[in-house]
Amino acid sequence: MKNEDYAQRIRKYRDEKHFTQELMAYRLGMKQNTYSILESGKSKIKAEILEKIAEILEIPLSSLLEDLLPIKEKILKNGESGGGGR
Repeated sequence: MKNEDYAQRIRKYRDEKHFTQELMAYRLGMKQNTYSILESGKSKIKAEILEKIAEILEIPLSSLLEDLLPIKEKILKNGESGGGGR
């Protein structure tokens, strides 16, 4: 998965909330320029940071990952079985 994919999704949700990069950085406990690098996709985003971003944006983590998950994970997420159910 490309960092740019996550970054683009994060920016979309941040813009919808009318949150600034400065606010996001403050809530994440980092400098604005560090947050800017994350949101630009120039740096890897750790899972715990993604979780915290989702919390700040008041969205489920799956909203950041949706359409980016491999097919098998999408099927499992939707509760479909791989076959042979009752």
